[in-house]
Amino acid sequence: MDEKTKILVTGASGFVGSATVRELQNFEQSEVYGLVGNRKGIESDQQNGLKKIFRGDIADYGTISEAEELKKTHILVHTAGLAHQF
Repeated sequence: MDEKTKILVTGASGFVGSATVRELQNFEQSEVYGLVGNRKGIESDQQNGLKKIFRGDIADYGTISEAEELKKTHILVHTAGLAHQF
């Protein structure tokens, strides 16, 4: 049995990230995971077909090191960024 490619998209709830997630879901041989910030209002991402959502700050090493599933990621697509910071 072939293992599915595990893809992690940072910023998965953002404008670019959510579009990236939608495109990646067209590949049946992949599982798409999302890393999103700690803000509220992102529960709908579960319905977008993500295998799992991780919440946390990408600048915090603990966010990545504590999630065992993230250690087995094959591909990282980095779309997270600071926007609208005044």
